[in-house]
Amino acid sequence: MSFERLMELTESPAYVIKDWREIIKEIDVELAKNNSIEKREALLQMFKTTMDIAEQTIATESLETFKEARRQHYHSHIIQEALVGEDVCVETLFSVTAREIAAGRMTEDNNVRKIAVDGCAVPHLTRAQLEEKSRAPKVEEKPSFLGRVKGLFGR
Repeated sequence: MSFERLMELTESPAYVIKDWREIIKEIDVELAKNNSIEKREALLQMFKTTMDIAEQTIATESLETFKEARRQHYHSHIIQEALVGEDVCVETLFSVTAREIAAGRMTEDNNVRKIAVDGCAVPHLTRAQLEEKSRAPKVEEKPSFLGRVKGLFGR
């Protein structure tokens, strides 16, 4: 599904109520791509709008579970944007969370925001250093002597 089609669908509350799970899957696919900041913002807004509508359809006894899953899902998108290789860039996380607060999708007391603020307050690798680290060849660890012996006996 194209980005443009997603935008059309998320503007129709009736469609969102009917197929919100499919819309979220497509938003996930789009967010996994290397997008511009503007496109990411639009996709995150679509995610919020879709989940706001879907939340209204959730049974009361399942609402807290839904809200927790929604929170974790949203956080995964924010963390994904701050990844450099396998590491989270706290400077990028700080910037992304500031953007999300300004857009009204995140609050100042959000745990991911707190992590970003705390991470920037201590010594950390810059984005450039993390990029350099991610380009460096990985050093393969050799198994210990004990590990090799155990491997011989299937333990």
